[in-house]
Amino acid sequence: MQSQRIFIAALLVAFFASCSGVLSLSDSEASLTSSKAKDLRPPPNTQPGHDESCGAEGDPFSLPTRLPTTRVWENPEQKSEKVSYFPCLGSSQIRSVIEVRESEKELMRAHAGGAVLPELEPGSKRYANILHRGDYWYADVPLADANGLWFQLQPFPNFLKNTPLGVVELSHIQVRVQFSSPVTLWSYNSERRKWKSVEKHSLVFSVGAGGAPGEGFSVTRGAFGKYMSVYEVSTAEGRYTKVLAGALIYRRLARKFGFLPPHQAHVREYPLHLPGGLRPEEFVASYFKRSEVNHHRLLGRVPASSLPAEQAIKWVMPASQDEVTRSVKKESYDALHNNCSTALAALVDKMLEKVGSPHWEGRAPQCVRQLAQGARFFPSATIPLLKLEGLIGHDDEGTTHWLTRRNIQALHEPE
Repeated sequence: MQSQRIFIAALLVAFFASCSGVLSLSDSEASLTSSKAKDLRPPPNTQPGHDESCGAEGDPFSLPTRLPTTRVWENPEQKSEKVSYFPCLGSSQIRSVIEVRESEKELMRAHAGGAVLPELEPGSKRYANILHRGDYWYADVPLADANGLWFQLQPFPNFLKNTPLGVVELSHIQVRVQFSSPVTLWSYNSERRKWKSVEKHSLVFSVGAGGAPGEGFSVTRGAFGKYMSVYEVSTAEGRYTKVLAGALIYRRLARKFGFLPPHQAHVREYPLHLPGGLRPEEFVASYFKRSEVNHHRLLGRVPASSLPAEQAIKWVMPASQDEVTRSVKKESYDALHNNCSTALAALVDKMLEKVGSPHWEGRAPQCVRQLAQGARFFPSATIPLLKLEGLIGHDDEGTTHWLTRRNIQALHEPE
C-alpha cells in the first residue's frame, strides 16, 4: 500500500510540478482527439512555423504556429493507420503577449468587426493577449507608472511531505508588477457592438510551457525541450483564476485518494529591491521585448537585419524550412535550463548588468541565473539567491495571499 501511495504521489508531482497548467483543446483541433471523428485527421505534410489553420478563428493575435516536434495520430477506427504530423500550439490556453504596433491596428479593428478603436492614452502602449477572466484582452499599459516588482511563488501541494523529499517546496515562480495608474483592458462585445473596459493595477508575468491542444505537461518531455516557451502576461485576477482551477482539480483527486495532504491555493510574494537607479518599468519593457522575440520565432520568422534578435524590429520568413525549424526550436521550453525561473532570472541579470551586482563589485551578476539553473527542478530556490544578491531582504519571509473566488478580483487593487 505504501509503495502504491508513493507511486500515485509521484504521478501527481509530475502533473503539478510544471511551470504551466494542463493545456485545453482548441476548437480547431478538438475533433481530432474524438473517437467519433472518422474522416478528420491532421494534415500529413505540415511543417513547423506559421500556419493560419492553427489560429483561433478571427483572432489575428492567436499565434497560429506548429510545433517543431512530431506527433503520431492514430485513426480511431483503424488503429493500424498512423500519420506523423507537426501539431498546432495550443494557443487557446497559453499565448505570448505581443505589442499592437501602428501597422497592426487594422488587424485589431478587423478583430472587432471594424469598430472604432479605443483611444490610447499618452505614455501607454497597447498589447494583445493579456489573460483576464478566462479570455484574452487588449491592454493599454502605462510603462512609466510601474512602481513595484514582486517575485511570487505559487506552491504546489506537498505530496511527498512524509518522505525525505518533503523538505523541498515544489512551486511555480512568476513576477507581479504594480502600477500607480491603472492598466486599461479592452474586449469587444460583438453582441452589443461596443468595447467594454476594465481597469487593473497589477499584471503577472509568467513564462510557461506551450504544447499541443489537449496535451498535459509531461516532466520527461519537458526535460528534453518538447514544449515551447511562452511569455504570458495576465491580470492578477486572470492568473489567480488559473491557480484556483488547478486547486479544484487537486481537491477532486484528494477526495478520490484520501491520503493526499490538504492544500489551499495561495501565492507568497517578496518585494524586489532594484539597485543603482533601476526602475520596474525596465523589467516590464525587457519582458515585452523578449516576448515579441518569442512570438516571431514561434511563427518561424527571423530578424530582417543583422542586429541581434532582441534588437530587431522587422521580421521576415526565412528562405528554407530548415531555417524556420531552427528559429522555432530556439524558443523551446526546457525544464532543465529554460524554465519559469531561469527565464525570469535571466531578465533580472540583464537589468543588473547595467549597474553591476551590489555584492560582486561590478562583475556581471551571473549569480541569479546560476542558482536558478542549479536548482532548476525547484524554482523556489531562486528566492534564497535573490536574498544573497541583496535584491530581497535577508529576513523577508514574504507575504502570503490565500486565494478564493471572492477575493481575487480586489487583490492588489487600491481600496
